[in-house]
Amino acid sequence: RVMQLPETKPIAGITTLYRTNSHGDLILSRMAQSETLDGKGRWSTLRMHGVYVDQVDPKIDISRRIAADLDIHVAKTVPDALTAGTDKLAVEGALVVAEHGDYPDSPTGATQYPKRKFFEQIFATGDKHGRRGLPVFCDKHLADTWEDAKFIYDECQKRGMPLMAGSSLTSAWC
Repeated sequence: RVMQLPETKPIAGITTLYRTNSHGDLILSRMAQSETLDGKGRWSTLRMHGVYVDQVDPKIDISRRIAADLDIHVAKTVPDALTAGTDKLAVEGALVVAEHGDYPDSPTGATQYPKRKFFEQIFATGDKHGRRGLPVFCDKHLADTWEDAKFIYDECQKRGMPLMAGSSLTSAWC
């Protein structure tokens, strides 16, 4: 009996680090391998079509293996993840997961993940390809500073861009 997969929408996975049990793994791997990570569980209606990992440590990175096994485009940049190596937008949304990696601390001691940088590249790529309203889900908080969060929010508003930020548990299967 052949397993019937649901109709899926292609998304780009954009993350800081992709190792076993990282937020990138816990969220993005389920878009690629089913909720049980073995192709036997329930499938999402989203399918990871391209993946960008900002800090790749070959000793712990699992994105390359997963991508090779499932024919997912491994991107060298955020725009490349959104176009999947083509000259047009190849996804219908993006998941930003920036919770791990070696990044500088703020004056208050909080790690400053490159969320604003990721969003600036998503905005520019969507604008370039005529898709200003590309939906984005940002795992956890929207940004590490008020200024960056306000910038991201304002830019999304200008574009009519659907945006959700918060715990990924609210979007998990029940």
